[in-house]
Amino acid sequence: MRSFLLLVGLMYLSGTRLYAADEEVGELTPEAADLAAVQGLWERDRKDDQGNVAGRVTKLIDGRTETVSHYDGDGQLMQSHRVEITLTREGGVRHFGHSEIEYIAGPNKGRKSDRRGGYVYKLQGDKFYEIHGVLVRDDQEPLGVLVWKRVAPNA
Repeated sequence: MRSFLLLVGLMYLSGTRLYAADEEVGELTPEAADLAAVQGLWERDRKDDQGNVAGRVTKLIDGRTETVSHYDGDGQLMQSHRVEITLTREGGVRHFGHSEIEYIAGPNKGRKSDRRGGYVYKLQGDKFYEIHGVLVRDDQEPLGVLVWKRVAPNA
């Protein structure tokens, strides 16, 4: 059954539909629905140490791949990295987990991190709230919230 639901979720994300007797079969799992909801291009301001806007950061989520790119004030790409993501729900909380970071542009290009990461997140309209420092493993990390605005959904 789990394999069937995974197949239905993947087919939904790829635009393929399943029909039986003129009715759609199966419903998305909460995790598959969450994955569908985060797809697309997101953007936020990049700020300097004084809190001034110094550029922008984009987050492109395409399937289970997230690519984050940092741009300077002139719009030039400074750094970009890619991860594979996993979305889960536990106790009413949404968790955004990611694989080791692979740097694909900038001074660290070609380097891979040796640790996975994650944070709590919330979607509200065209806003994506990335909440850091609340997970048990983040006890040493300060509490922080990044707010992303949806620029475009994936086609």
